[in-house]
Amino acid sequence: MVAATTPENMYAEVGDHVGPEFQARIDRCGAAVGLDAVAHVAHYEYGTLDFALDVLADVRSFLTGTAGFPAACRRETVHLGRQLHFMMRGIGETLENCGSGRIIRSLFDFGSGALLVFEIRPGEYLVGLVLNAENVDSADRALSAAVTGVRGTLGLPDQSPGGWTAAPGEPRELPPAAPGALDSWAAARSGMATQPGAASGPGPADEVFVSLAAAEVTTRSLDYAARFERSTLTARVDAFDEPALAPHFTNISRRRRRSVYQDIGGQFQTLIGTVDRALHGVVGRRVTRTVLDVEQGALYFQRVDGDGLLIASTLAQARVRVSQQHFDGLVERYARALTAMRP
Repeated sequence: MVAATTPENMYAEVGDHVGPEFQARIDRCGAAVGLDAVAHVAHYEYGTLDFALDVLADVRSFLTGTAGFPAACRRETVHLGRQLHFMMRGIGETLENCGSGRIIRSLFDFGSGALLVFEIRPGEYLVGLVLNAENVDSADRALSAAVTGVRGTLGLPDQSPGGWTAAPGEPRELPPAAPGALDSWAAARSGMATQPGAASGPGPADEVFVSLAAAEVTTRSLDYAARFERSTLTARVDAFDEPALAPHFTNISRRRRRSVYQDIGGQFQTLIGTVDRALHGVVGRRVTRTVLDVEQGALYFQRVDGDGLLIASTLAQARVRVSQQHFDGLVERYARALTAMRP
């Protein structure tokens, strides 16, 4: 590896195998790096680092209490980037059962920033570290543009990672779900009966969730939303019977997609645990929110109430960004409702 400092005070580390053919990629990635965007970005192929660029030396908020910063952070981040190829392979294999394509973008939000992973093509990916929560959106957009630009030099189309660019033929504003398209379910809880002989019903948290989620699914902000408790599905709402979604069910049935999402929710804590452990070595935090952006839409995950989990999805790539905002709003309303219910 060759380490250097650019005239713009950007630290650069370049592999010995990297020649002038990488310069266009280095330039595109360098344009995404800055104090108001990506603090560190690295390009890998099957876990091998090609180059890394950062402004970690200027991220003052992380200097206090961090031994050897920025060198230690840089070293740990590069190591994490190498591991991510293998981590994401396991998560990707699980998601392939959805029939929605490969993971093209992953966002792991840890509260004070985020880790972003973009696939350029199979085995080739970018990893970006954002160390300020206010910079996550600008970093996301910048890396999305960098990936699209690199793919363009290879003659590959824009996959609209993150939904920042509109996909042809996919409107961002959709009509409400058709009557009868909404399907909801909540688990009956034993011991919920208030009188002898009365029927058990869903818990209060599930009832609140179904009500809030149904509003989002009815307006088609989200196509699916579910609540899990200790890795067990407790409530679900979806609009898979919406006629406009029919093209998404030629290679997977509605029942099968619900089952796969249930499996993913049940396995999520295990899947994300490897990312948690690796990320802790870099920023000392664990993931709170995850977005897995696939070729046809995205899945959103939010940890709540310690061992709780909320999941949602959209099947439209053009709506990945908009649906992410609606999911964040759903999470906030759910948290407020639970707080109001507590004595």
